Amino acid sequence: MKRFSVRFHTLPAASLLVLCLEGCESTPAVVNHYQTILPEIPAILLADCPVAPPPDRTQYLASDWEGKEDLLSQAYIAQTTNLAGCNIDKKNLRAWWAQTRAAVDKANAAGAPSGANGASDANGASQ
Repeated sequence: MKRFSVRFHTLPAASLLVLCLEGCESTPAVVNHYQTILPEIPAILLADCPVAPPPDRTQYLASDWEGKEDLLSQAYIAQTTNLAGCNIDKKNLRAWWAQTRAAVDKANAAGAPSGANGASDANGASQ
C-alpha cells in the first residue's frame, strides 16, 4: 500500500514539472521598439516663390512717362522685397526640416533593435 501512495504523489509532481518547463520555453520575449515617424512636407511648400507680373497694362499705357516710371519702380520694389522675404522664409524652412529630419533619424537609429537597418520609405515609415 505504501508503494502505491508514493507513485500516486510523484505522478502529479512530474506532470506539473513538465508543464512548467514547457511554459518556460514557449514564452516569447517582449521587445519594445519606438520609432518617430515624420510626415513629409509637400514640395510646393518648400519651393521658391514665383515673381509676380508687372502692373496692369492699360493703367501703364494710360500714364505719362513719370507715372510709368513710378508704377514700374513701385512694382519692382514690392516684388523684390516680397520675393526676398519669401525666399528667406523658404530657406529657413528647408534648414529647419533638415535639422529635424536628422534628429529624428538619429533617435530612430538609437532606438532600433540590433540587426535592424533603419531604412525608411518616402513617408518616413520603416520597411
